[in-house]
This record gives sequence, C-alpha cells and structure tokens, in this order.
Amino acid sequence: SKNFTASAPVSGSGNAAYVRALDNAFGQAATDIVRWADSTI
Repeated sequence: SKNFTASAPVSGSGNAAYVRALDNAFGQAATDIVRWADSTI
C-alpha cells in the first residue's frame, strides 16, 4: 500500500484554469502510480 499526492498551480482564473490544474496534478499522480506499480511487480 502506498499513498500518492500531487499538486499543480492554477494559472489563470475560471473553470478552465481549475480543470487544467487538476488535470496536471492527476497526470503527475498517475505517472507516480504507474512507476510504483511497475517497480513492485
């Protein structure tokens, strides 16, 4: 079991900027998850 966290700054305002930041943070976390899973298999 492992916890993953990621953050990304919001550059701009409005929903589109928030969605981009969330997408970037998710992308970072997803990359970490794949690397971790690959190393444990």
